[in-house]
Amino acid sequence: MAARRPAGATPADQAGALTELLDAIDTIDVIGISAGATSALQLALRHPERVRRLVILVGNVPGSPTAVVQPAMAKLLDRQLPIWLMKTLLPRLMARLAGVPPTFAMTDVDRRFVAEFLDSIFPLTPRRPGVLFDAFVSNADVEHCSLEAIHVPTLVVHTRDD
Repeated sequence: MAARRPAGATPADQAGALTELLDAIDTIDVIGISAGATSALQLALRHPERVRRLVILVGNVPGSPTAVVQPAMAKLLDRQLPIWLMKTLLPRLMARLAGVPPTFAMTDVDRRFVAEFLDSIFPLTPRRPGVLFDAFVSNADVEHCSLEAIHVPTLVVHTRDD
C-alpha cells in the first residue's frame, strides 16, 4: 500500500523523508523537476553533506512567476470532469495550460505528443492531493529557499516556456 501524505506536509517534511531514505544509501545526486524543485532545494540546504550534486530542471525557483500560492479558483482545475471537457472540447487551451506557447506551430508529431501527454494525466483523481500540494504549499514555499546558501555543485536549467 502506498504511503499517504500527512496533513499539513511541507517541502521541508519531504526533505526529511528523503533524508531517512539517505540513511540507507549515504549520499546521492539529486534532480528536482518542476514543483519537485522545492523539496530538492530544501534537501540541499538542510543536508548538504548528503547531496553530491543538485540539478534543477525547469523548476519552481525563488522569484519565478510560479512561486506563489495559486488562487482558490485553481482548485476547480484539478477536477476530472472539467479537465476532460477542456481536453475534449478546447484542445488548444488545454495544450496552452500544459505549457505549449500560443505561437508555437505544432507539427503532427507535436500534436500527437501533446495529446498523449494530456491523456496520460488521467485518471486525475489519484493525483489531486499532489496537485493541491504543489499549487498551494510547495510553489510558494520555494521563496524560503536561498539559492546563495546552497554549497553543493548545482546546475539550474530554466526556460521561459518549459
